[in-house]
Amino acid sequence: MQNTSIINLLNNLPEINLTGEIPYSILNPLYNRISQKELAHSEIIASFLNPNDYHNHGVLFLNQFLNDIGLKDEAKNLSKFDNINIYTERKVKISEDANLRPIDILITWEYENCKNAIIIENKLNYAPDQPDQLNDYYEGVIREGYNVKKVIYMHIDQYIIKTKKDVSNDVFTCLFNYNVSLLIETLKTCKIKKSYSYITEYINLLKNNIQNYKYMETALKIQKDLIDKQEEFKKLVAVSKIVNSKEWHIAKFDIIQSDLVEGFVNDDQLIIGDVNKSKAYNSYYKSLYFKDQTYWLELWSDEDSVNLYLCCKDEDSKVLNEIKFGDLHFKYESNWDNWQYYNTDGSCIDFPSDLESFKELVRKALNQLKNLKATNE
Repeated sequence: MQNTSIINLLNNLPEINLTGEIPYSILNPLYNRISQKELAHSEIIASFLNPNDYHNHGVLFLNQFLNDIGLKDEAKNLSKFDNINIYTERKVKISEDANLRPIDILITWEYENCKNAIIIENKLNYAPDQPDQLNDYYEGVIREGYNVKKVIYMHIDQYIIKTKKDVSNDVFTCLFNYNVSLLIETLKTCKIKKSYSYITEYINLLKNNIQNYKYMETALKIQKDLIDKQEEFKKLVAVSKIVNSKEWHIAKFDIIQSDLVEGFVNDDQLIIGDVNKSKAYNSYYKSLYFKDQTYWLELWSDEDSVNLYLCCKDEDSKVLNEIKFGDLHFKYESNWDNWQYYNTDGSCIDFPSDLESFKELVRKALNQLKNLKATNE
């Protein structure tokens, strides 16, 4: 496979942006085991909206939600509402003979002798639209004597919205496209007003869902683009296998140390360890050290970054806040497998950007290790 062929293939792929660190949520392992993910989101959001649920935040989320969908007067008069109810999978029908249709989330309340409602269609799990569902929901709720204040279309993709051509005129007058980014902003605003750990957990779950959606969307675009290009498709699969292999990380380490360690190996007995896969993280690492020294360096490589750490043994559980090697100041980061890990400015890069400055940092650290003129704080 020629390099030019791979480059041309990559140049022809759709532009993608999957960068950015995704926060972990304790909800993720549970969410991944749930088959009806859309219903899981509906239950969580309905719980947040319900002032009488066990979260103890009262009307915090409901009030902010009303403000954010443009119902500011309703938010202002929220304390005067009677019979606030939050339903999930609430069934309605447009006529006596029609089939029942379940609304993902339905909010109802009474105010000044008027029954009001908000309809929420949840597409956070990118479920496909059903024919006339928003129109039928609206007609079904109206049939029960409610005044529909808003019809909310909640989608994980900010670019997928409902427009006038998609719904009836009645629905369009109260339609509000409320994507996942707006939901996250509503949650963040609530968290600023009063911090609850479960709000943070749900925000992180939503961010994970967004990233998963981007991966799925990008995979779909790539496969559609290559569906009639069998050879290019096979090459891409081969490249993906290489990128996920141990050899890929070995090559990254070789690039970093290619013109770096020669001056140390022959004269100073620099020992270069083997490349190992971490048991705790999806990363590979290798050690650089001089014989009979307390400190050593480790290079760590994951999918798109490389890290440099200064390490020492965790003797008597004594942790130093900082270790100085000449003008290099390494600050304590973590403890793993009875070893202490320290990093410094520039010790983490998005490979291969800033490669030369990173190599220079490794060179300086090796020089300091060689001289071992260290003072500890």
